[in-house]
Amino acid sequence: MPQAYQGAEITISYDEKLCIHAGNCVKTLPGVFDVTRQPWIDPDRATAQEISEAVVKCPSGALKMTRR
Repeated sequence: MPQAYQGAEITISYDEKLCIHAGNCVKTLPGVFDVTRQPWIDPDRATAQEISEAVVKCPSGALKMTRR
């Protein structure tokens, strides 16, 4: 079951079962996707457009986003 990370403008969902750990999310937006922090995804650290651009770079489809 995907985990949801809710921000003021968007919600990012992450499905660990689909993730291939390519690291595109962390490389693209390290402020949003930070594996050293709990929770590791913070949707309020970038604009919805920036996050959308990062999510489409996810090769496995493990990341999805919805605007609120």
